[in-house]
Amino acid sequence: MNISGICLVTEDVKSLVEFYEKLFDTTAEGDHRYGYIIFGDIHFSFCSDEIEKNIAPDYNLPSRGGRCIIEIRVDDVHKMYGRALELNCTIPKALKTEVWGVTSFWVEDPEGNIISFLTPPKH
Repeated sequence: MNISGICLVTEDVKSLVEFYEKLFDTTAEGDHRYGYIIFGDIHFSFCSDEIEKNIAPDYNLPSRGGRCIIEIRVDDVHKMYGRALELNCTIPKALKTEVWGVTSFWVEDPEGNIISFLTPPKH
């Protein structure tokens, strides 16, 4: 089994895509209803409520306010932290090395989802 992607459902695809394009220093594909960024074999996508309702009309979308934590391993967590600070991102958890050796920090996106950037301990 492999994870093929993550999709964030949103009322405002455009602004969420713009946030992640800046954060990841990349360009997304798509339009105002659906966008995506590809990282290797994983699609990180953004889908409008409208499309989601058409795909699964009987599903009641939860109220706004994401509470998803997406963990992203990076080679240099200190460099990514500097980038997040430069972009004036909301950082609910500052850069810290945990007792188990992982160094990480959190960025909150405009809808409340958390992106945890981390570097595992060196062994």
